[in-house]
Order: sequence, then C-alpha cells, then structure tokens
Amino acid sequence: MAPQFHSRHSYYWFKSGHIYQTQGSFYGKLLHGYYKVVDELGVHLIEVSTGLTITSARDNAAIYESLFHAYKENIKRKEIIIPAMRRKLLKGFWLVNVPLGYDQYGPRIKREQFFCKEQKVVINKYGELLREAWIWKASGIYNDAQILSKLSARGLKLTPQKISTIWKNHFTAES
Repeated sequence: MAPQFHSRHSYYWFKSGHIYQTQGSFYGKLLHGYYKVVDELGVHLIEVSTGLTITSARDNAAIYESLFHAYKENIKRKEIIIPAMRRKLLKGFWLVNVPLGYDQYGPRIKREQFFCKEQKVVINKYGELLREAWIWKASGIYNDAQILSKLSARGLKLTPQKISTIWKNHFTAES
C-alpha cells in the first residue's frame, strides 16, 4: 500500500511516481508545499475530484489559483482566530480538553456535575495518583510495568501506551 498523509480536510497519496489528492477545504492545503513538490521535484500532480493535472497549462494555472486562494483564506482565518484565542487565554479560559487527572468546570461544559459560572481546572483523584506515579518514575526505582500495577491496585487502570503518552505530556509533567 502506498504511504498516505492525512491533513484535516484533504488526503494525499503517492503511487507510481504521482501524487494524488482528494479535494478538501481550501483551508487544508499548503501552497508552498505544492510549489516545492511540483516545480522543484518535478512530480506529476493530479487533483482526483476535479481531474485537473499539471500536464496542461490551463489545469496547472487552475490548481495554482486554487492554492493561492487557499493561502489567502488561511491568512484571513489566522487574522481572526489567533487574536480571539489570545483574548480567551488571557481571560483564563481553557481552550482544549483537559488531560487525564483533571476536571474542567465552566459554562460550556456538557456534563451537568461540572457546569458552573466560571471556568476552572481542578486536579481530581486520578491526578493525585498520577502525581505519585511521576514521583515513582523520577525516583528510578520503579519501571513502567511496576507503576502500572501500583496504579491499577489503587483504581486507575491504564495501558502501557497510555502511561507512555502521559510521560510525554508536559502539562502533566509540571503538576
């Protein structure tokens, strides 16, 4: 099977020296990446849903025009979204799901027991267990398997993959 790369809105794959792309949102395309692949590397590009290919000058121009439109659209979105996110963060809002070991309270939370007027993030009982796990890990006395069994005995069942992900999460590392 050919390697596949997934962006948020578009799918690209390589086969027989060609790059195939399914039509996605303009937001998902990268203008400079296409220029590099097509112009510098000399790869044959086919846009699957429209049938446009870089072999004809007219199709090539249409592809580059849609890519430039995507580039401009990305700039417009950034000019609106980034300042709005900055304002929310400065007001103390948490913009993503909290990691394991934390409870999130606020006006937009779906679960009824976590609904409140102001947004806040609080360490829960699993967070306390993970704090101890970090201490065990830092001591070097326990390996991951021993830490998993200790956590399991205390009611927190995790897979080896999950504990590995937790070790890589800087937010939980600073708890």
